[in-house]
Amino acid sequence: MKDESDFNILFVSLIENEKALYDYTCADYSNRNAQDRAWESIAKEVSESVCDCKERWKNLRACYSRYLKTAKLPSGSGTRRKKPYYLAEFLSFLEPFTKSRKQSEDDEQNANIDSPSSIQLEESAFSDISVSDATTTKSTLLSEQSITAIPPMKVVKLSKVSIDDVNKAALEFFNARTSKKPVEAENPDLNFF
Repeated sequence: MKDESDFNILFVSLIENEKALYDYTCADYSNRNAQDRAWESIAKEVSESVCDCKERWKNLRACYSRYLKTAKLPSGSGTRRKKPYYLAEFLSFLEPFTKSRKQSEDDEQNANIDSPSSIQLEESAFSDISVSDATTTKSTLLSEQSITAIPPMKVVKLSKVSIDDVNKAALEFFNARTSKKPVEAENPDLNFF
């Protein structure tokens, strides 16, 4: 399959004309026959198989969703601005049909780690330090932060067992196994009941 940006732009414009493939408010969206006809017309137009067209659409849509997700990150989240997705302006017709989920609590906590207040505290801590002292002070500040962030580990005391105790227990176990009386061979038909 072609990987050219011109091909993808043409492909996206063909899909934009077929609302049954992306617009869930359209009546034909839930009509499988209408969707199949739309895919067949697109595949014929770009001279590719229907399966390849569906796969390409899935990948392009996923890339666009990822782009939208990173573009909507709150300021101060610690991510740099990325180069805009080259198909973003052509896929903008999908924006009303994409759902963005709320961040999970873990993501929110990670985003709040570099909040402006914590950055401001770090900047104020380094404002009176010369350049030569900055590296040593920064490393000590980071080590102090990491120490306070890690809860102390519980110390589990193991009872000391001597080798003689282990040998004695093993000997008792093996003697108990060998001293068991062998089960008398009885009538197997009666043992069934």
